[in-house]
Amino acid sequence: MTLKSLINLTSKGVLLKKASGHWWAQRITAIMLLLFGSWFLVSLCTLQDLQYLAVLHWASQPLNSFMLFLFSLSLGYHSTLGLEIITEDYIHKPNKRKILISLIEKFHLILVLIIGISLLRILLGDAQ
Repeated sequence: MTLKSLINLTSKGVLLKKASGHWWAQRITAIMLLLFGSWFLVSLCTLQDLQYLAVLHWASQPLNSFMLFLFSLSLGYHSTLGLEIITEDYIHKPNKRKILISLIEKFHLILVLIIGISLLRILLGDAQ
């Protein structure tokens, strides 16, 4: 990127709007992770024991499954945003950067889908 194109992007506000949105998304997901993480730790601490069947029963409750899914969704999105920033900062070739960001997004999407399907199976009672 040349200095002239950077100045053009900055003067049009394109660069700032994207960076600002990205910054806010990271902060909001970080707050969500604090809330969901706190809920998760408190919920696990209130269990009688942490045996497999007890945790499975806990996770099979609809509210807990939904909260776990939201927790994994916010964790996956926050992770995607963070790795995207690292990639943009340290991968200097645009083609490689674009491919790597695409792979990161696809990986996180697949991961969240696997978690969602697993939670759905637990909720429906298929995971014994």
